[in-house]
Formats: sequence, structure tokens, C-alpha cells
Amino acid sequence: YAASQVGARPVYDWLGAIQAGAAEWLRGGPPESAACALAPLDAWARGAALLGDFNRQAGYHRKWALAGAATGFLAIRDAPGLDPVAVARVTAWFASVGRAVQASHDRIQPNPFVNASVNNQGTWAGYAVAAAGVAAGETALLQWGLRRLGETVEQVNGAGALPQELARGRMALHYHLFTLQALAPLLRIAEANNFGLSPPGEAALARLSAVVVASLADPGRMASLAGTQQAHLTNPDASDTGRYMRDAQGLEVLLGRRADPTLARMLAPYRPFREPRMGGNVTLLWGPRGAAVA
Repeated sequence: YAASQVGARPVYDWLGAIQAGAAEWLRGGPPESAACALAPLDAWARGAALLGDFNRQAGYHRKWALAGAATGFLAIRDAPGLDPVAVARVTAWFASVGRAVQASHDRIQPNPFVNASVNNQGTWAGYAVAAAGVAAGETALLQWGLRRLGETVEQVNGAGALPQELARGRMALHYHLFTLQALAPLLRIAEANNFGLSPPGEAALARLSAVVVASLADPGRMASLAGTQQAHLTNPDASDTGRYMRDAQGLEVLLGRRADPTLARMLAPYRPFREPRMGGNVTLLWGPRGAAVA
């Protein structure tokens, strides 16, 4: 895990440059701030970055980078004065990277245990490809991403858990939170493009959200479902509920969709939520109005 993060650092430095400009623009900055976000995107588009052959772990970082970059672009694409040639180059590149992520995901072989075609990695692929599709104006990419939304929600069981992530055992809560980090913005993208969940899908999402919120307050709730005490990816102390709360970006996105005073009070001490794979400042981009802070 640590070696993967070190190797991917240039990708996240690049995302940081994009997202800093986008955040400044969203806070009322001048159009130049949006141009500053576009410049690193255009540099990578010119170099055809994120294309070619990737191993499995690099492929994960590619889809996460695509999700974060496309989200940042969507925040600034309507800013005045952007270079239309650069915008066209970037949107065409998003389409190419989106198709590469789609093809990579479609090649995954089914696995009877933890299956990356339908677990959190499938949800992240859906978010990345859908965001790229909106950015590029490619309906086929958007629709492919939205199918991953349906596949994820359909897996929620009667207890409100995702069986693929329960199979993680002691990491089940971490991976439920990680899935929500992709599922929630994917749902918001769907709704912004006149797609939504069916009533059974809404009920499944409500069950999933409820069990995650309950497990944030008491990781023992997820432990009872997974059959083992919970741990965190970067901190083995399951009693550190604050560590889990800092991974609640998906719940912040859902709160921006629908008010919930109890959840709002729970999340407030941890704002602003940040995650480069979701566009940077999640509270600013996706959270409820009035919640964004520096």
C-alpha cells in the first residue's frame, strides 16, 4: 500500500494543481483561477497521459485520477475565457481515457470471492467513466458508468451491507466507506443528467447509508455483519472512530443531495472533507449549501 502511494505521488500532485484552481474558481475567484485548473489538464492531454498499458494497481490509480480530474474539470468548464482549443483537447482526451478505463474493467475475469468487476472497483470505474462521459459529451460513456450505479445498489442485502465488501472481513467498514465515496458522486452525476434510482434502489441506498452511519458510531455494528472486529487501512485501532469519520466523504455527498439534520451534526466536526479522487474539497463541490469552509 505505501509503495503504491509513493509511486502514484506525481498523479496526486497533478490532481492537486487542478483542484486548487477549481476550488478558487468555485469560491468566487477570477477566471484566471479556472485557467490555472485547465493548464495541467491540457498538459497531460497533449502528452496522451493515462493511456497505454497498465498493471492492476496502476489501473486503479488511473481510474481514481480520471474521476478526480473529470470532476475538477466539470467545476470549471463554464468559466469565461477558457482557451477553446485546450478545452477541446482535454475533452477528447477524457473520452480516450474513459474508454481505456471501460475496456480495462470489461476485461476483468469473474472471481467467486472478491470480484473486482462488481465490488468497489466497479463502482469507482463507473464514477470515473461517467464523469469523463459528461466532460466529453459522450453519452455511451455516461450510460456505461450509470450501469455500474445500478449494479452496486442491487447488491445491497437486507441488512444494508454489500456482500463483496463484507468479504473483506476486518476491513469491511473501510471498504463500505470507500464504495460510498464513488457511489454517492456517481448518483449525483446520474441525477444531474435526468437519471435516478428506482424506489427499490432508493430503499437499498437508505439501508446501506443507515448501516454505515451506525457503524461509524459503533464499528461493532459492521463487525457483527462481517464476523470479525474491524480495523482501518492505515490504523489498526478499531476504536479510533474519528479515523473512520474522516473517510465519510460519500455521506457528505449524499447530505448535499438530501438534508438530514442528524447526519449533518455528525459530519460537521470533520469538515471540510477532502479527497482528490472525488475532486478535492468534497464539501465545497458536493456538500450541502453553506457547509463549505476553506
